Amino acid sequence: GFDVLKHGASAEIAQSTALTALIVGCKLHSDAVLALQAFDWARGVGLLQGTPVAKQVVVVDALLDAVAFDSARAVSLQLLEAAYSSYVTSFEQMAPFVHFRFGRALLLGITRAGHASAALSLLRTARQHG
Repeated sequence: GFDVLKHGASAEIAQSTALTALIVGCKLHSDAVLALQAFDWARGVGLLQGTPVAKQVVVVDALLDAVAFDSARAVSLQLLEAAYSSYVTSFEQMAPFVHFRFGRALLLGITRAGHASAALSLLRTARQHG
């Protein structure tokens, strides 16, 4: 699925739909790492930047479902660090409302994992970027 997405048509909406389907598949197979990798790839090629806000919301919501920061299950520190890195480098690529949703879910995951200093760092970073 990821290779098909990378070599797919250039229409941004079609690609964002394929990206969402891939991330939903990652959720179904409990592969949060691949979901985050697909999301980061999409950001890297500028896919989200040219996508309407409504589609950005769908993609980010699918990602958040796949990584399950808001669930009761434990989230690995490695996944939280990777998501934090993705969050920090994506301010310019997503609409503020969409980016806020990502940050809020990440903050919840970091807090639930008991990493208070990382949570404060995330809040400081978010404040610096508005």
